[in-house]
Amino acid sequence: MKTIRCILAICWLAIAMAAQKKPVAITAESHHQLVLENEYTRVFHVVVPSKQSTLVHAHDLDYVSVQIGAVDFTNEKVGAAPAEVKLDDGAVKFAKGGFAHKITILSDTPFENLTIEVKKASTKVVCGATWPGVPAEEPEGCGLERITGQLGESSNVRTDAVEVHSYFLVERARSVVVHDEGDPRLLVPLTQLSCECGGAKALEMKPGDVAWVAKGTPAKVSKVGSESPQFVTVAFK
Repeated sequence: MKTIRCILAICWLAIAMAAQKKPVAITAESHHQLVLENEYTRVFHVVVPSKQSTLVHAHDLDYVSVQIGAVDFTNEKVGAAPAEVKLDDGAVKFAKGGFAHKITILSDTPFENLTIEVKKASTKVVCGATWPGVPAEEPEGCGLERITGQLGESSNVRTDAVEVHSYFLVERARSVVVHDEGDPRLLVPLTQLSCECGGAKALEMKPGDVAWVAKGTPAKVSKVGSESPQFVTVAFK
């Protein structure tokens, strides 16, 4: 009888361990907090404390991540070997959906990012991303910095579904208007700034915030305090 109880206990333990490894939906992973959703995107503000892990969770959709603060973590994709990842503050990455993973924070600072899902799947990529069977058409087309007037810009990602750019105001500039280029977009601050986004009243924003800028409307970004504004835009095609 004792042997049977031991066998049953082992079986239940194995079942429990298997259940823990089953991916949960991203909306069921407690570190991912939904902050915006519309027909183009779902945006999650993600904060994972130092030395802690997320649950194994599924990324069914393509997404863009914008890193807030430097971090060192282990990325454990289901079906792949764990990999250590180091990201700088403001790093922008594109990930093709259709996988599950968990992350464990190695650094003494928390992991924080904005995970920006793109509801329209990318099938082609110009630069800033690649996935099996789909190479970048212009691998060197992203990452180059240019300055036009008071605004510095670099392209991070360009696919047939999404385009991501990083911006900064040049020294001594107080404000700049980023005009609509035909696509609705999300504005993600990397520093404290003020934005009249999509025709709305000026809103003071900080890293971790997001603002929606509707198609056909500009975004006026202004300096707050002494720090020169830096921000990212994610345009949906």
